[in-house]
Amino acid sequence: MRVHGRMNVPVLGIVVAAACLVACPASAAESSVDSTGSWLVKWAGIDSGLCVHVGCGSGRLISEISQESNFLIEGLESDGGQVKDARSLLAHLYGGVTVRESSLK
Repeated sequence: MRVHGRMNVPVLGIVVAAACLVACPASAAESSVDSTGSWLVKWAGIDSGLCVHVGCGSGRLISEISQESNFLIEGLESDGGQVKDARSLLAHLYGGVTVRESSLK
């Protein structure tokens, strides 16, 4: 943060109440997606803030998490086809969920 006059102005970053990082392979997560999203939200002990799903695949787990919480969710996926599928699946959640193609390196 830079101090500008008497006011603190954030230069870079997002302040969130809570953060949840979900880093599991999409294939493993999607095989049991019916319970995984709910379990993750309960396990984290929080239901709002920022959730980043690395390797989100087709977005099925993100969909489950969004139904169980008030997270702002960012999905990262290296496969462009999967990103397209995830965006289609999650289109109704516009604003609360984004999915981006990323090298994941």
